[in-house]
Amino acid sequence: MKKLFAIILFAIVCNYAMAYDFSAVCESGQTLDYSITSNREPYTVEVFSFERNVTGNLIIPESVTYNGITYSVTGIANQAFNSCSGLTSVTISNSVLSIGEQAFYNCSGLTSVTISNSVLSIGEQAFYNCSGLTSVTISNSVLSIGEQAFYNCSNLTGDLIIPDSVKSIGGGAFYGCSGFSSLTIGSSVERIGRMAFSDCSGLTGSLTIPDSVTSIGESAFIGCSNLTSLTFGSSIESIGEYAFGSCSGLSGTLTIPNSVTEIGAGAFTHCSGLTGTLRLPDYITKIDDNTFHYCSGLTSIEIGNLVDSIGSYAFYGCSGLSSITIPNSVTSIGMFAFSECINLIEPIYNANCFAYFPCNYSTEYTIPDGIKQIVGSAFYECSELTSVTIPESVTNIGNSAFSGCTGLSEITIPNSVTSIGAGAFSNCNNLGEVNIPESVTYIGSCAFCGTAWYEGQSDGILYLGGWCLGYKGEMPTGSLSIREDTRIIAEEAFSGCSELTDTLVIPNSVTSIGNGAFQNCSGFTYLTLGSSVENIGTLAFCNCSGLTGELIIPNSIATISNSVFSGCSGLTSLVIPNSITNIGFSAFCNCSGLT
Repeated sequence: MKKLFAIILFAIVCNYAMAYDFSAVCESGQTLDYSITSNREPYTVEVFSFERNVTGNLIIPESVTYNGITYSVTGIANQAFNSCSGLTSVTISNSVLSIGEQAFYNCSGLTSVTISNSVLSIGEQAFYNCSGLTSVTISNSVLSIGEQAFYNCSNLTGDLIIPDSVKSIGGGAFYGCSGFSSLTIGSSVERIGRMAFSDCSGLTGSLTIPDSVTSIGESAFIGCSNLTSLTFGSSIESIGEYAFGSCSGLSGTLTIPNSVTEIGAGAFTHCSGLTGTLRLPDYITKIDDNTFHYCSGLTSIEIGNLVDSIGSYAFYGCSGLSSITIPNSVTSIGMFAFSECINLIEPIYNANCFAYFPCNYSTEYTIPDGIKQIVGSAFYECSELTSVTIPESVTNIGNSAFSGCTGLSEITIPNSVTSIGAGAFSNCNNLGEVNIPESVTYIGSCAFCGTAWYEGQSDGILYLGGWCLGYKGEMPTGSLSIREDTRIIAEEAFSGCSELTDTLVIPNSVTSIGNGAFQNCSGFTYLTLGSSVENIGTLAFCNCSGLTGELIIPNSIATISNSVFSGCSGLTSLVIPNSITNIGFSAFCNCSGLT
């Protein structure tokens, strides 16, 4: 009953908000509806068309008289002329302070708008998709331009001047306005919203970000491919993800001021015209994924000593890059961070990470002692490489680190290594012998797929040392029996094996079950967990909907991972021991049978 009352009340409020107090004919001949916003001096109204299809040339009057009282027209209401496709021009009087949200939304016949010097704000989507609009002048009184205010007004042409009065430009405000040829941003703008000028492909020449701007939103200028130069003001602190992505016309040296503390993923991806040395600001702490992806004209990069991580593909395809020094502050480097940097002729590494090996550098290589990790794709497709010596300091071998090293015939993994990433040695088709030390606690999916060792194994369950890696050959059917001496079941080992049936017994020797190990194995009917299991990874038994009856979590487990039993709708009872200190997000989500 309360919910019904709330719905009725909402309907009444909405209808009241759309109601008008009187109608009057304006000087351009159209009948407009007005809502009184102040019934005492100064008397004010908002104008809207309600259900009238207003056409032609519209003049919003400064005032209107009703019942002997003269009201000042101070606003254009939300959705006032929404989808009035017959409107051709609008003149807004000097009394109007605000243009409401969606006021002229989808007025596709509108060709010109004159905004008076009294207007303080242009609402969200005010002129959204007014594709016929060819000219607009933003007055010096405007303080804010709402999100998507001129979205997809693709026929607006000439110079776009954001006046000095404007403090914020909303997200998507001029998205797709491809007809503008130049952009001037006023000296009071503090924030440029996400996608504000995205795909304004007609903008040419130089772009100056004024000193007042502190943040540039995600994809703010993405696709502005004809801009030729970029100058930042002294107050800029953050440059959003893909902010200048695909601005391929930008040329020359890029100077990023020291005020910048954050540069988002892909911020300058495919800015292929940037050249020379790029010096990153002193207070940057990370270089995100794809940040300078395919900036092929850059020749050297200077990275500050506060940077602790470099993301995947960060400098991928920077084919002109011949010099880069990774400071020792960096402890993490993502996959393919320096791939296709064909002018880097020396291996790239610091005290923590081995990041990149030029494939024509050597056929035999010893990784320097002290390095803690070989990052993802470090030796990717170095087919001439025949041997690599890994020092005892290495603890982590990243995803695809040696993938495609077809000349590699043997590898010794030292006892210091605890983690081998997904596909780490995949397609090393001459690698015939693999030994995993007991120190390894994680092996990613398909770490050894395509090696001579893998191809030499018979179809069935694959074991390597104390690891159960999964199944080779066609997906198995029927019951599954895991060998008693197995210590660890690898990530995604049997994921998707929906034809497996009967009881799944995890032997007492198993200490760890990897992420997604039995995900979507919907045919299992009962699960017994061994008494030594200490860790069950995320999604390990997700959507094992055939499991029924009671599930007993052994005392050896302290944490139940995220989504580990999510979707096990057949389970009817659950025993959680006192050893459990944490239950992860959605651990038993959609376990609808639990009673």
